[in-house]
Amino acid sequence: MLYRRLSWCRPPIPSVITILLILWLTLAPKPVGEMDVPLFPGIDKVVHACMFGFLTAVMWVDCGRRDMQWKFPSLRCTALLASASMALGIAIEFLQHSMGLGRSLEWADMAADAAGCLCAVAMIVIARKHINDF
Repeated sequence: MLYRRLSWCRPPIPSVITILLILWLTLAPKPVGEMDVPLFPGIDKVVHACMFGFLTAVMWVDCGRRDMQWKFPSLRCTALLASASMALGIAIEFLQHSMGLGRSLEWADMAADAAGCLCAVAMIVIARKHINDF
């Protein structure tokens, strides 16, 4: 009975884990060690977009988990979650700049974070429309 009363405040564990992982990958001086994997120029921006797009999607799913069933979060909630993800990306860039551990503030990283969030929102809106059509 107590669980049913508290079901509205389920902890967003997947979102918290994703945020902690992003913080580790973006703020640690060498999060993957000394690996130097030759990829293509700009891979950093692609990774930023994927991380923050994934964060937006995970928070959206966590937001939809209520009352022992899953409900579509509103578009307003979706926009709020994307804004929170973007704000986290901006805060991380400023933290990188102030920490002095070999990381730097890059405006292009902020743009990639925002692009990832917006791509996630676009996919959510498209999926929501197609699922509601059934």
